[in-house]
Amino acid sequence: MLPTRRALPPALESIFAQIEGAYANRLYYMAVAVTLTIPDICAGAELDLATTNVKKTHFVAWCEAYLTPQYGQLTADDVYHLRGGIIHTGIFGHRDSRF
Repeated sequence: MLPTRRALPPALESIFAQIEGAYANRLYYMAVAVTLTIPDICAGAELDLATTNVKKTHFVAWCEAYLTPQYGQLTADDVYHLRGGIIHTGIFGHRDSRF
């Protein structure tokens, strides 16, 4: 079960519901892969996507603002590298990852 959260825009509510559904149905890879794209989606919501794309700096800045204060030892770079490993190579690893 995901942590308690405040009201989210409908698009994010749908994504979180699908993550929870994947997890409930033991589709763990799918649940993790989509979860690790949330910072991309949220960082993109803070940008003018007509003029720029979400880059590593945006992803890391969003994680530093919203994730690392809550999850201590898990750094923004850790999350970025986990995402890269899962999304781009299909494995829980990346050459620059601590995990």
